[in-house]
Amino acid sequence: MTFFYTVVIMFIYGFNAYIGFYMLGMENILPVSVSMGWIVMTISAFGIVIPTPGGTGTYHFIAIAVLTGIFGFGEDISAAYAFLTHIIAYILFIVMMFVSFYVINNIRSKKGFPKETFLSVFKDREKSLSG
Repeated sequence: MTFFYTVVIMFIYGFNAYIGFYMLGMENILPVSVSMGWIVMTISAFGIVIPTPGGTGTYHFIAIAVLTGIFGFGEDISAAYAFLTHIIAYILFIVMMFVSFYVINNIRSKKGFPKETFLSVFKDREKSLSG
């Protein structure tokens, strides 16, 4: 399952990188391809690995550098692309967190466990840390 989920996650990130070109009309500037999206995604992922809050700044810097330096896009459109793809990834993450929370609570309630809320998770953690 880990391999399957890894492939699915990589596909979604790759699709995000590819569709970003079309959302900004970058295909009208230079021809774009799936491999171009994959390359941008792979190299700019190093910006997320650098320890900054959520990759903010480092991801954008590397994505802009890749798009301007390797592929020849302008700096403004590259910055817009970096911001757009980063915010899409965050929105997907937040939406999936809510979906996961809903699914997990449904499974817990079917097994007889009490439902969790965002605050109950923190209260349980405080009890375990203080006790």
